[in-house]
Amino acid sequence: MKLKKVLMGLVAIGTMALTVTAFAATKNTGVKALLTEKEKAIATAKLEVPTASNYFGTSNKAAVYDVKYQDPDTLDYYDVTVDKATNKVKHVTISGSNFPGSVTINKKTADVTAKILETYPNASNIVVTLEDDPNGQNLKIYKATFATPKFTGVAQLNPATCLYGHRELSYK
Repeated sequence: MKLKKVLMGLVAIGTMALTVTAFAATKNTGVKALLTEKEKAIATAKLEVPTASNYFGTSNKAAVYDVKYQDPDTLDYYDVTVDKATNKVKHVTISGSNFPGSVTINKKTADVTAKILETYPNASNIVVTLEDDPNGQNLKIYKATFATPKFTGVAQLNPATCLYGHRELSYK
């Protein structure tokens, strides 16, 4: 009789162990799939930033991942939006450490065009305008719009230095 109780106890413990393992495996698979999807998005975003850029984190939103990097050479921050369904880059925002506005205008529109072509050699349809600072300050900003085979872009450049202050790249 005692042997029967011991065997029944072992069977019960074995059944519980298998059930817990099965549930854990199911849960782990879901988490693992989410991590794999996130890792793919991080790898996709990495292709759109300078090689030396440091990874700063990922935000998981409804249909996209927002992946953040910083280039230690220029101190530019890259906010890369990756579509979850296609694992393709949808948008990149590049925020520079340079302020785009200035009261001094040393550079010409040709200088801005040359800067765009230096950064994006296959850019076309480049349109450069000198505009008022959108923040209402008494400053001027060069705004350049352009297109490449991969994306369309809008850039704000400082009219005194021709350095980028802000860039938005919308992928096709």
